[in-house]
Amino acid sequence: MLTYAVCFGAVAVETIFCPLFLKAQLPGKSLKSLLYKMVTSTGFLAIAAAAYFSGSRSDFALLMLCGAALSWLGDLFLHLKRPKVMFGVGFLAFLSGHILFTIAYQKQIAVFRPDSPAFIWQEILCVLLLFCGAVAFVLISKLKLSALFACAFAVYALFILTMAVKAARLGALALSLPNGEVAATLLASGGFLFVCSDFSLGVILADEKTAKSFPFKIFNIITYYLSETFLALSIFFF
Repeated sequence: MLTYAVCFGAVAVETIFCPLFLKAQLPGKSLKSLLYKMVTSTGFLAIAAAAYFSGSRSDFALLMLCGAALSWLGDLFLHLKRPKVMFGVGFLAFLSGHILFTIAYQKQIAVFRPDSPAFIWQEILCVLLLFCGAVAFVLISKLKLSALFACAFAVYALFILTMAVKAARLGALALSLPNGEVAATLLASGGFLFVCSDFSLGVILADEKTAKSFPFKIFNIITYYLSETFLALSIFFF
């Protein structure tokens, strides 16, 4: 009962404070917007913690919890001032979180398919096709990226696309479980929404016109918190 109360309460907190955060950051980053953002982010972290401590405490659950904690730290550092230093720390926190998510998915995939290699050709093909699509979008959109930003974007894109593809594969395998449809939906949707959120953030950072678009920022934030919440909820199934 306590676990359900924590989850429902966390979702309520996210629902209330996410709009407050969006409104508070409209004029620019501030202590108020940081407070609202971190309260919202604490929602998905609370769900991940509740799922871990109330469940089997598997390797999958621990890795997912640690990944959620790194995302929480990424939210903190990306919103702090001194952007060159803090942005780098936040970037590494999110990248590390994606790596932990990917390892968690692979560990759980190995439970279903013990003899399967770490990467099957279908996964590699999906990642490469999606990456080529992302590069094509950047070229068609004529986004002006510095050499450093382009390299960071490419590395990050490969990691998050790998994470999303792994999540989708685990979701497909989870269909054999009780309530597997729910687990599959949470995993596949969570990975897809994370890709949408991070790619939209990349566009915001690279294009000044888009950076001023409030609807685009809403899309970026909503897809992010939905993805984190869905992935946190997926811990209950493994």
